[in-house]
Amino acid sequence: MWRVTMKKVKVMIKLKKLQHQMNLKDLKVLLQRKEKRGQQILMFGKVLLNYLEKHQMKSYIMCATNVVKDIKQEVLAVPKRILNFSEFPPPHTGVAIAEMISGLIKSWVIERKLFSITLDNASSNDVCVGLLKNQFRLMTSLVYDGKLFHLRCCAHILNLIVQDGLKQIDVDVEKFRECVKYVKGSSARKTRFCQCCSQNLLDTNKALMQDVPTRWNSTYRMLSCELYYRLTFSHLSLSDSNFQDCPSSDEWERIEKMCSFLKVFYDAAFQFSGSLYPASNLYFPQIFGIHFMLVEEMKSPDEYMKK
Repeated sequence: MWRVTMKKVKVMIKLKKLQHQMNLKDLKVLLQRKEKRGQQILMFGKVLLNYLEKHQMKSYIMCATNVVKDIKQEVLAVPKRILNFSEFPPPHTGVAIAEMISGLIKSWVIERKLFSITLDNASSNDVCVGLLKNQFRLMTSLVYDGKLFHLRCCAHILNLIVQDGLKQIDVDVEKFRECVKYVKGSSARKTRFCQCCSQNLLDTNKALMQDVPTRWNSTYRMLSCELYYRLTFSHLSLSDSNFQDCPSSDEWERIEKMCSFLKVFYDAAFQFSGSLYPASNLYFPQIFGIHFMLVEEMKSPDEYMKK
């Protein structure tokens, strides 16, 4: 018994040593990768730093870079590099955010390579940028004395604009939202809805989706999906006496116009996606398209769209 126990102990010691060696090896590889990535960043021109904060049960902070280099007056965009993704405990004040980002920048030795930083439109982020700008201005490392340093997130601003506009049609949207809730309210209603789809030769795989009211892009997808099933909803209102909230023809027409209007914003928001983080030169065509559409709608005789 004693010999067996000693053998087990020796095996455990060997495994522990092996695990320790593997951990050291993995750590060495990780540090080498980090050093290599840092060298790749330093090889190029200026660094565009993107900061993103995620709110769930816990808060996380992610910093990523886009590096650009001039080659014969042509701008070369290097793929985004994620520098950091870690838990970010409260308080999420401007000072705390600035300290976190500043420490990260220094650890990657890119403080003299910064061109701009992109953040959401929030007061704490404004404080953060002010502190970072003062810090790096003392090092004379900012282009144009830091006047181009702070870039506000176009996707965030676009979302705020569309959310404000949707308030004007909230009554119409709410009725379409209730239609989806009714169909999804029971399995019997879902089955009945699918039967109506089949009778109208519509694809049942294009499932109805419930939107998240605070996320307008999900509202757009919900309305677009309902427009596809317009005949099905009309059929359902005739075959199901409990379905009393089927939109009228005028309401369908208004939502159809609104979906065409929102599609321009939806496509632009996709281009501004946080997963892509495009450079400023890539967003201009999208912004111009939105501006052109708004000017045209202001000339429209349709009072609903003007509003």
